[in-house]
Amino acid sequence: FQAEDGIRDQPRSRGLGDVYKRQAVFIAIISLSLYSQLAPKIIPNASDNSAESLSMDESLDALKEYLVENPDDFSAWLMLGMAQAGIGDVDDSIISFENAFKINPNDIDLLLQYATALSLNQDGAFIGAPKELIEKALSISPQSEQVLYFAGIVAAQEANFDLARDYWEKALYIMPDSHPDRGIIEEALETISNLQVK
Repeated sequence: FQAEDGIRDQPRSRGLGDVYKRQAVFIAIISLSLYSQLAPKIIPNASDNSAESLSMDESLDALKEYLVENPDDFSAWLMLGMAQAGIGDVDDSIISFENAFKINPNDIDLLLQYATALSLNQDGAFIGAPKELIEKALSISPQSEQVLYFAGIVAAQEANFDLARDYWEKALYIMPDSHPDRGIIEEALETISNLQVK
């Protein structure tokens, strides 16, 4: 996997379900307002409550101390990266995801989280390493609705709306009718339909 060596060289400036929250990132080929409907729903924003922030800081410190003694704990690195991204420490989250990647480069959740964090440091663009990570996830788990969603994001960013539609329609086919996140993909499909009409 070629992105491993070059990921940290990317410019510096998270399946669907419970880990997805609305978080819009810019996509070069569409306006920000349109892309906000297509953006990855990854990590909730940190609370403004100071007591909760303090608790988060303490938890992060404890997790970092644990990792000093247990540097090969993949789950701990992934957890740390997600928490750091959740409070806006994107650069630190990238380092944590990188450490997790070195331990297990085939974990789907990690690949999606890692790709999104990297994209945030290049104006939301899934090019270079972020795109490679999504492609790797797709090669590992081509029937995952989470991966298909992200693959559609990559295709939409490249203005390949037909391919994006294929990925998202496949994700909807796999996803149960009662799945609470169907609306996310349905909105994305509606957005690219509107773009193709124009």
